[in-house]
Amino acid sequence: MEIINPKQDFCKTDTTHWVIVLFVAAFLVLGWGLYQKKIELDDILDTVNITLAGNTGNRSRGRGWLGLEVQPIETVTMLHLGLPFDGGVLVNRVFKDSPAWRKGLKRGDVICEFDGRPISNTEEIEYLISNLGATETVRLMVYRGKKFEEFYIALSDFPVASQFN
Repeated sequence: MEIINPKQDFCKTDTTHWVIVLFVAAFLVLGWGLYQKKIELDDILDTVNITLAGNTGNRSRGRGWLGLEVQPIETVTMLHLGLPFDGGVLVNRVFKDSPAWRKGLKRGDVICEFDGRPISNTEEIEYLISNLGATETVRLMVYRGKKFEEFYIALSDFPVASQFN
């Protein structure tokens, strides 16, 4: 009768099990890394590109274009900027030669009103601009450098994709 050493037997037979355990561990680590990347991607996708908004209902007026990219304002950013109000959207990018660029809007500006309506999130400003045509003028109330500034901006036609840099 053969005597089986449990320690030896475990090491011989469980090599396959260890490979599987290592594979599962690597898969879990990779999965967690991909999950973290998804969270970062979701944060990026929270940035709403206002240039993609435009008039879709009445093509005869053309698609209005402001030329801004905005993002929600988080509490930490609000405190850092010293905003005396809740809400608004942070200008993340102003496209060169856009109507907003020609009027002097800058990255870091906070848009708090759009045509007299308070703005509290990116969806509101996207909706409001989506109902405007290329010939219309909008009034933006912007908070910059601890003071409010008013901008009247005439929208232009929505540019073709090849014009974006």
